[in-house]
Amino acid sequence: MQKHQIALPIKQPERKLTSTTTVAMTEGSNVQHQAVLRPKQAATYLAVSIATFWRLVNLGKIKTINLSTRCTGVLKSDLDAYLNR
Repeated sequence: MQKHQIALPIKQPERKLTSTTTVAMTEGSNVQHQAVLRPKQAATYLAVSIATFWRLVNLGKIKTINLSTRCTGVLKSDLDAYLNR
């Protein structure tokens, strides 16, 4: 007698942001406001663990920015680019 395996669809988690920070980034005379997420928020947005998030950062797949000496952030646009690669 053969056993049949049934493939169940995997439900992707909804990507909701509870709060974001915006930073003004200057390029010449243009000022662009972009959403910035903290590492834990970014990991939740990507639906990965915080360890996997830092692994992706160390591999150079996700770029981080320093908001201050002890505060790291990630541009939401960089996370979207990683998801759409």
